[in-house]
Amino acid sequence: MPLHLRGLIAAPFTPFTTDGGLHLPAVAAQYASLRAHGVSGAFVCGTTGEFSSLTPDERSALAGRWRDVAPADFPLIVNVSDTAQATAIGLAEHAKQIGATAIACMAPCYLKPQTAADVAAFVRPVAAAAAPLPFFYYHFPAMTGVPIPLYDALDAIDAPTLAGAKFSGTDLSDLGRCFDAFADRLDLLLGNEALLLHALTLGGRAFVGATFNFAAPMFRRLIDAFDKGDLAAARAEQSHASDLLRICESFGGLRAWKAITAATGVDPGPVRPPLRPVGADERARLFEALGHRGFARPV
Repeated sequence: MPLHLRGLIAAPFTPFTTDGGLHLPAVAAQYASLRAHGVSGAFVCGTTGEFSSLTPDERSALAGRWRDVAPADFPLIVNVSDTAQATAIGLAEHAKQIGATAIACMAPCYLKPQTAADVAAFVRPVAAAAAPLPFFYYHFPAMTGVPIPLYDALDAIDAPTLAGAKFSGTDLSDLGRCFDAFADRLDLLLGNEALLLHALTLGGRAFVGATFNFAAPMFRRLIDAFDKGDLAAARAEQSHASDLLRICESFGGLRAWKAITAATGVDPGPVRPPLRPVGADERARLFEALGHRGFARPV
């Protein structure tokens, strides 16, 4: 049951106050900024949203606020991943209650599944709890430590509400195999901006990314160039995007993304422990590095 999603789907940051509490009033401004920059949906409470540092009540409150703010024509995928299946099921039930567009769940990352059948046994009850909402399997082996190929996981899950997957891995052969086998009946969402051009060549049409919070126009130019057959321009934009990603990763990834967004758009506040905010000196070096690579403004 694919949703036929298209375009850029942002992974929003969870907005925090300076003392680390949820700052739900910021969600309206986040939504308005994404919409203004051509973003077509949101993947809420994901890795970028620091879901593992939120309580279940906080995650429910955040998802509910996004649904209150975002209209029905703005797809809202709620990540319900948790190491406890019962908690994931509860979050899935809540997502259904608030009228989310779909849910997503990854493999548990502490006591880990050993086979694709184990993955399916964990996520199928989660998907069922939100039925008839579409379900996306969230494949992120670098974070979960579960190296089971996405192809094998999707083949094993095969749940009635399975709508697709969010691929945040790096194995292009696995991604290509999934497009060959499942693209006619599942939405395959690329969750790794460094591979966006590669995904386009495979037939990818929907993309989830943290950097879409502040750099969506650059990725829209990449997609537009590809659609026009201008591969040189598309490659140049992908190279520029890769520079941005490398710089951000050298400053801690999520920490840097939040600092850039605070300077160029809606301030999402600090990160939560165990992460630490970008300090003043570090922030100056971050923006100096961005400026040297042509990012006067990251967008």
